[in-house]
Amino acid sequence: MLNSEYTIHAPDNPTLVHYCPNLSPSIPDILLSKNFHSPSNIKTIPALSSNHFPVFMNFETKLIRNPIQKFNYAKADWKNYRSFLNSATLLNSKIYDCPQEIDIAITNFQHLLLEARDRCVPLSILKPWNCCSLPRHIMRKIKIKNRLRKYAANETNPLVKKVLFHKIKELKIVINNAVKLNNDKRLVKSLRPTSFEIPTLKLDDGSLITNQQSQCDVLANAFLNNLLLTNDWQSDEQSAIERSIASLKD
Repeated sequence: MLNSEYTIHAPDNPTLVHYCPNLSPSIPDILLSKNFHSPSNIKTIPALSSNHFPVFMNFETKLIRNPIQKFNYAKADWKNYRSFLNSATLLNSKIYDCPQEIDIAITNFQHLLLEARDRCVPLSILKPWNCCSLPRHIMRKIKIKNRLRKYAANETNPLVKKVLFHKIKELKIVINNAVKLNNDKRLVKSLRPTSFEIPTLKLDDGSLITNQQSQCDVLANAFLNNLLLTNDWQSDEQSAIERSIASLKD
């Protein structure tokens, strides 16, 4: 670990308190860091905890989160994308002698697609993702549960502690169901149907098609014609055989 330039940071005191009569912390929290500005003044705050002491620390410099980059296919240059693939891809009916040659051909084609993407699809910088906050009624239940856990950790009467644990268990079930319901509502809201319009299509004769049914027909025919291209592929070996037969006939 040390040979890999990892640094171990930990507070002076253990941080986890098990539910036991003496309430003595026994398990520490540690932080493994690499190429990271060393934190300082690491300490635990028992007064703010139930059974797990939170850890406070100071950092010497400001922590900067790297921006998230994502390919923006909506603004891609599909004309240059197709032109690049057409110029770099050789269509033929070559017969491969072994599976290794097929794997190499597939790998080369994958690299070609990725290169076309890098050339013609721009990158967009997204804001750092923030976790959506829970509704207030769920947060209130979580605070009550944490408060009960603190009371249970300090309670010495077994009967009272049993009642508190039972209430904590009930609150956990209520909170989990409420969080699941909230996530389901967010998912349903995100899946609401949105209208999608096909851009205006321009034919070879210069005419424009805006009708949705006609656009679908044109796209379907274009897709079918591209699939039928394989019937017209001719390999060099087949052409050589045909030329030999023609020369014999002459």
